[in-house]
Amino acid sequence: MKLFNIDLKNLKALAVPALIAVTILVIIPFVILPLLRNVRETNNSLNNDRERLRNLSNKLGTLNSLDEAEINQKLSEANIALPAGKQVAPLVVGLQNLALGSNLAVDEISLTPGKVSTESAKAATASATAAQTQPAAPSGQLSKDSLILKLSLSGSVSSLEAFLEKLEMAKRISSIDSLAATDSEGSKFQILFQLSIPFRPVEFSSDDLAAEQIPALSADNERTLLLIDKFINFTDIQIQEGRTGVANPFGN
Repeated sequence: MKLFNIDLKNLKALAVPALIAVTILVIIPFVILPLLRNVRETNNSLNNDRERLRNLSNKLGTLNSLDEAEINQKLSEANIALPAGKQVAPLVVGLQNLALGSNLAVDEISLTPGKVSTESAKAATASATAAQTQPAAPSGQLSKDSLILKLSLSGSVSSLEAFLEKLEMAKRISSIDSLAATDSEGSKFQILFQLSIPFRPVEFSSDDLAAEQIPALSADNERTLLLIDKFINFTDIQIQEGRTGVANPFGN
């Protein structure tokens, strides 16, 4: 007596579709999915290249419409007011000339170039000489993006007023952190004041500098440039350069 009657012909007929289905299931994750992923990545890359080409085309049109001479003039004026480097020598000589032109005697000018100098001065507190040559700036006022100048002057109050008026109209941006005057003799005063003079560090550009958008001047930028243009440049002094043996005395 047969309990089960299996039809082998029907099983053979189902074997071929089953093998095809298994083969497809095996191929999908190992062949088809990586292929689709590559197609998607290629499509994204093409879209990015099209976008970059469109940006470059727009940028080229904008650059062709600009006045190169006017742009260079604005950059020059802005760099005088807020330069990318410290430019210590012309700055110190220019300030000294402003003081002398205002009938003030310059007794001393001490300089803290920035963060590096301040940290080195702190490390050398045991040295009296280091403490004298590296004046410490007030806490919270010193930045690696600014110079601190401490000036000791002597003269009359009217001479000091004349000096401050010239400093206020100077194209090189600065701010007075502290100012003190003590009676010296007669109408003469011993004047001590400290200037904070910022500069603009060089910015790091992206890898694709060519495709970066051109920054636009805002209305505030335009007003600032017009204001700066009326100021007087006292740092246009040619300093004879010489070898010091140090590539960058203000670097890390």
